[in-house]
Amino acid sequence: MSNAVVSPDGRRLYVTDALAFDFMTHVYSGGVHVVDTSTRRLLASINVGNGPCDIVLNRAGTLAYVLNCAGATISVVDLRTRSVIRTLNVPVGPTELVLNAAETTLYVATNGTTVGLVILDVKTGRITANIPAGWDAQTLSINASETNAYMINVGDGRLTVIDLRARRVKSLIDLGEFVYGVTVNPAGTRAYINGFASIMVVNLSTQQVVARIPLTATVAGRMHLSRTGTLAFAIGAHDQKSPAGGILDVIDLASNTVVGNAPVCFMGNPIAFEPSGQRAYIPCGNTLGGTVTLVQIPQ
Repeated sequence: MSNAVVSPDGRRLYVTDALAFDFMTHVYSGGVHVVDTSTRRLLASINVGNGPCDIVLNRAGTLAYVLNCAGATISVVDLRTRSVIRTLNVPVGPTELVLNAAETTLYVATNGTTVGLVILDVKTGRITANIPAGWDAQTLSINASETNAYMINVGDGRLTVIDLRARRVKSLIDLGEFVYGVTVNPAGTRAYINGFASIMVVNLSTQQVVARIPLTATVAGRMHLSRTGTLAFAIGAHDQKSPAGGILDVIDLASNTVVGNAPVCFMGNPIAFEPSGQRAYIPCGNTLGGTVTLVQIPQ
């Protein structure tokens, strides 16, 4: 599993590499790869923890928080020196990481049965809350006002709504099928849930599915919103046609319809947008030797 993020100035792309450690040779090739976006060349690889799977940056672009899924830690990386300056411990089974707007709190999704959402104080590195969120809770989305967190329960097909002020589960929305990704719009009025070959649109006020968006192929990862919030993007695992093996669907959120698509790499999952929102990078993991697909984004 890989993830990626672009620096606030758009000059650097940071890509995690969960398979950076070779267990046969015991050689570590760097869990975070640094790419120059103008020359598209690899500048450096930063050694972090075991199995890095997610990465977020602070607003200044000086610090990276790297979630090491296999090691159950967070590596805090100084991007100026490209070195780990702190290591924070989290419960076993972490899957996703969110940094709040004030940069004081890290929210960590885990798939443990007794811990679903971990809330961690950035300054002290201490866990301030563990909120059980159902069976096999994994992907995480937080509304812009940071009042609610939303987690998908892969095992039982539910969306868990967590009140972040009260630090408790507020409600469970039964979706009636296998689901594994959630994205919430900035207003916090709609949740977009990945099924096998469609996106379910949930009205968060009524907690009802109000639309289904059929996609070109089986979805490989959760849906991503454009900077403007008017378009969405979902990557299909394989469409049996495109040479690279995957397909990117472009969704108009006003009509909830697919308005275009493009071939991308097989099993691409995360989408890292440039600050302008005009281009995006899709890491292809290790299926194509560790490549990244560059996509022009319609406005």
